[in-house]
Amino acid sequence: MNLWLDAHAILRFLVNDHEEHARRVEGLLERAGRGDVQLVVTALVIAECTWVLNSFYKRDRVEIAEGLLRFLAADGLTLPEEDAVLEGLRLMLTRSVDFADAYLAACAKGRGEAVASFDLDYRKLSCEVVTP
Repeated sequence: MNLWLDAHAILRFLVNDHEEHARRVEGLLERAGRGDVQLVVTALVIAECTWVLNSFYKRDRVEIAEGLLRFLAADGLTLPEEDAVLEGLRLMLTRSVDFADAYLAACAKGRGEAVASFDLDYRKLSCEVVTP
């Protein structure tokens, strides 16, 4: 059985600000690790997690990226667009950019395409950029 994991569940686990919820998510991760369920985590959910962790919990990019990379390494997780999401988190970690920009750059670069933007952060991301 596939379960699509919401940002709220991931945040409860990472932040542990609601002990019962964090414990229940940990149990779900254990079930996934045994192969009882498959947890699906989308790029949109990861983007929401990065935004909430930064804006509400005041976590810095390094802490956010490292925490999410550790979380996504757990057994029993499926990550559509895995390459782009993981590369986006690595770029967020190493290039001091937001996840959304890093993810978009990873998607475009992985397809050999360009990003259309006025945002100068894309210069840090080794992808082709076209100014509209």
